[in-house]
Amino acid sequence: MSKSVSFLPVYSGSSEQHKLLLKQGINLMGQYGIPAHPINYAIFYDYCTGQNESLKIEIDNILAEQQGFDDETSLRLYKTFVCNSTVDRFENMHNQLNELIAKIYKSIDITEIKTTLANEHFAQTSLDLRQQQTPQALEQFLTHIISESHQLSVASKMLKSELELAKEGMERLKKEISKTRTIAKIDALTGLLNRGAFEDELRILFSTAKPQQLSLALLDLDHFKRINDNFGHLVGDKVLKFFGGLILKHTRKHHIAARYGGEEIVILMPNTSLQDAVDMNENLRKFLECSQLKRTDKNEPIGKVTVSVGITQLTEHDTMESFIDRADQALYQAKNQGRNQVVVKRA
Repeated sequence: MSKSVSFLPVYSGSSEQHKLLLKQGINLMGQYGIPAHPINYAIFYDYCTGQNESLKIEIDNILAEQQGFDDETSLRLYKTFVCNSTVDRFENMHNQLNELIAKIYKSIDITEIKTTLANEHFAQTSLDLRQQQTPQALEQFLTHIISESHQLSVASKMLKSELELAKEGMERLKKEISKTRTIAKIDALTGLLNRGAFEDELRILFSTAKPQQLSLALLDLDHFKRINDNFGHLVGDKVLKFFGGLILKHTRKHHIAARYGGEEIVILMPNTSLQDAVDMNENLRKFLECSQLKRTDKNEPIGKVTVSVGITQLTEHDTMESFIDRADQALYQAKNQGRNQVVVKRA
């Protein structure tokens, strides 16, 4: 329901959905005596969507342990889970940019002052020379010119040096901005794209892809709640992280994999036939099924972890909604037929 275009959250959905979620959030805040202010509204709105698993775990722990919900906690949760940590990165870059600009202005001011003084000295010396046309005056004039030229040269070199340093600083900031944009699109747990980034990519591909040239897979870990219940959310998170890494290894460079919500993953496969999409996801399913996952702290087997997959292919009559819905129907069918399988649904 929520996505992050930059570092600020943007929410889709109807007005009625927003009202219902906000009401649920306010009721929950009242139940636990949590202060009513805009930051907490945003936190508990996100909590009630159920899409932000990390935030949900954090708040559940706070409420269960009755830790209290002070302003510091609110701000930490808001920055980490709602706006995400790129807020701090942008603030840092903004400060660095201001410092660079201040240094450049200072260097320009110094150079401008020295140039103005040199011009004044040249004018005065020229006037003196016209008034005293003697060899001594000419020699003094030349000495002044050499001295002032040297000072201007030094100032010019200083300005050039400052501008070179500023250029290097700008390049570093440019790389930092690029890195931050990438981070803002990544789901921190799985290493895949987040839902907002996936929706952006889908819009782009949907406007250019031809029918039968774009395949879509929805994947859902089977009985994932059981893993969380039996081993705890930390183990569940590690399973998700492992699964995300597995997907990155099995997908091709031009494929787009994202965490769609909870334990559900979506893979967009441009220029991929339906059969190739099935083969790739079947290999992924088999690899996961054969993986022997254990708790590293206790060397305790987690048991077999499996995944259900629904796949479809774009048709000329599809909308983005119908495209995703058909893959979701295929996933639902895979679950109903016993899980741990790949199901294809054609239009």
